Amino acid sequence: MTDYHFADQEALLYRLAGAEQEVVFLVGSALTKTTHGVPGVPGVWDMIERIKGHFAPDPTDPEAKGARKREALIKLSAVLDAAENPYQAGFRFLIERMGVPTANALVAASVLAACKSPPPDVDADGALQALDFETDAWHLPVGVRALGALAARHRDRFGRTVLTTNFDPLIEAAIRVVGGRAHSTVLVNDGSLEVTRGEGTHVVHAHGYWVGADTLHTPTALRQDRPQLRASLARLYDRRTLVVMAYGGWDDVFTQSLEEVVRDPGAFTEVLWCFYSDDDADIIERQERLLTQLAPALSRQRATLYKGIDCHHVLPALLRA
Repeated sequence: MTDYHFADQEALLYRLAGAEQEVVFLVGSALTKTTHGVPGVPGVWDMIERIKGHFAPDPTDPEAKGARKREALIKLSAVLDAAENPYQAGFRFLIERMGVPTANALVAASVLAACKSPPPDVDADGALQALDFETDAWHLPVGVRALGALAARHRDRFGRTVLTTNFDPLIEAAIRVVGGRAHSTVLVNDGSLEVTRGEGTHVVHAHGYWVGADTLHTPTALRQDRPQLRASLARLYDRRTLVVMAYGGWDDVFTQSLEEVVRDPGAFTEVLWCFYSDDDADIIERQERLLTQLAPALSRQRATLYKGIDCHHVLPALLRA
């Protein structure tokens, strides 16, 4: 077994507080989920329960429909139990039986869990889109609130670009609530980041968006070939520090582009990969594929691994520092 070394939170804070080159954050769903009593977007397991809810029989269902639902729910439970990635397996099951519009509607309803006052008629034209730009419309968990403040107050160091797998608008809202500016790029197919123009922090949603766009969930969608975006991300990573936090390292365009960069000896990206677990053996067992992808950068000392990193602790501490 390869001998991996994992640094701790103190080392990460020291590194980032003294960072001289631009930092790009890549963040995932843990950043905006409910935490510390602050409502947020449902996390992975809550989303799976919501998928199950679509197949739960209702007392008003005709007998045949109720029987179909019960049969589907039993099959879904078996699929989830056997899946390496239950979230992706659950969404594939849902889309196969109910279609992409149902998956998109589930995402939109889940994001609204973080909204302080959802519109009474969510189907009215523009009702959901308008929420994106209402500065105080959203509950902001402590991690995303701190990231927004970092991006707004220290834009040259931390806030030029934020990458995310999330569908929700909470990063942009957290930037705007402290007086910063943000603009978004939403990508569900191939494309380049350089074609987007706007003021303030550029927030890139590479798995789609909660309203007005599809959302990517299944292995086929996430692994689609996106050569323009991979090349655009590789240019973004170059001579910058990429901090990966609150993100599980799915097989998607982010990890694909990063794998290409770390294999290039002429690339000078610094990768700081943060794991929530503080158990070395657990990380090595669960993240074997990812660690293999990072091996070229680790051997060049261009990647550093950190353990025990909770974004809701680290980001506020970095803001204070």
